[in-house]
Amino acid sequence: MIIEAIAEVTSIGKPVITLVSDVPTAPRLNYVGINHYNAGRAAAFFLSKMTNEGRVVLLCGSLHYRAHAERISGFRDGIADYSGRLAIVDLIEARGDDAAAEYMLCKALTEGEVAGIYNAGASDAAVERAISTMNRQLAPVLVGHDLTENAARMLQNGVMGSGHRPESGSAGAKGTAHSGCAFRDLQRGPGKSDRAFHHSCQRQYLIRSTDH
Repeated sequence: MIIEAIAEVTSIGKPVITLVSDVPTAPRLNYVGINHYNAGRAAAFFLSKMTNEGRVVLLCGSLHYRAHAERISGFRDGIADYSGRLAIVDLIEARGDDAAAEYMLCKALTEGEVAGIYNAGASDAAVERAISTMNRQLAPVLVGHDLTENAARMLQNGVMGSGHRPESGSAGAKGTAHSGCAFRDLQRGPGKSDRAFHHSCQRQYLIRSTDH
């Protein structure tokens, strides 16, 4: 439906630019936004450096939303590349239902020890409420996107390990992303195999680290 609408508009000579999430198969002029697949890989990189073994739970709004699907895909590939000891055990699609997201995450957290959570775009408030029910010493490392009020509070309180805020601007179609990262358990630097990706990550992410 969206592709047909874009085609209809462009057929009469009006250019269309997609923002935030792309529709590459449509006859759009260009896309302005970040590379969501690389954002997911970056999240996997950060998580693998903060916890290197255990179960990981993924959350997103919907896999029908291209941006979230690409982030999840990038994260899965990143975990496979950067950590052979982290296992993705669940994927929760919130579909805009905060109560359901909170319930499903609480359920996942009680079914076994969880080392990490990757929030590709579900409600930060729901995630914060679910984690708040846990013993702080057993709380998993949380990595997510978008510097919302809830995410900022979780970063400041040490609940959230890394938060990435994507922004489109002077970088044009490639976009940029700014990260506020609180690395609590980063004991070792990246190995030689990690450095190439870390270098490319720095071009896309302006990383600020704070100690807690």
